[in-house]
Amino acid sequence: MNGKQLAGYQWGNATRYIYSHKNGQHVWLNGGFEVQVALSFEFDDNIQRYKSQPVSIAYRNKNERLCRYTFDFLTESFARRKPFNFHEAKQQRFAEKPKALELFRNVRNHLSKTVKIPFIVTTENDIAQGQLLTNYKRIYHYKRIPALSYASKSQLSKWMGKTFNLNDFRDCLRSKNFAEPISFSFLAHQLVRGDLSEPICDEMLLELA
Repeated sequence: MNGKQLAGYQWGNATRYIYSHKNGQHVWLNGGFEVQVALSFEFDDNIQRYKSQPVSIAYRNKNERLCRYTFDFLTESFARRKPFNFHEAKQQRFAEKPKALELFRNVRNHLSKTVKIPFIVTTENDIAQGQLLTNYKRIYHYKRIPALSYASKSQLSKWMGKTFNLNDFRDCLRSKNFAEPISFSFLAHQLVRGDLSEPICDEMLLELA
């Protein structure tokens, strides 16, 4: 049992992990909500990579007591200015509590005097929810299939045109002797895009990214 697993065991948290395709390694997470946040990061075009539990800081609270805090995530975006952001992953009902608000003030005050990296409280309002989250969970494991090793985007354009539905896409790939999971791999890698806020079905309209 590693340190993060032990901490989860000691404090009663469900320590989980996912394999991060953006980072090329497993990412350890504290609880189901952090899994949802990480999954949203995996599908966020603006985020290049991220780390979980990246660093701890020491600060003094209003009573001058020395306290420690560990960030939930550090993300790196494609932004040219201020690409890095620290994140606290917390559901809204907990983020609004006085103790949490005091903690956030202390953390931001510490960062303003040190590394000056922005600190974002990431709630369920900032990530995928509902059907979108359900679809992310459904197609995420297809990311392990390297879609572009089967067909390039230019080949797909010749075969399918710019827009097509999922059923026709599967039939096309099947005619090329590709297994059905390949179609979901293209969707998971966002090489073809559809409205993932709606249930995935045969009639789902897709277009080349």
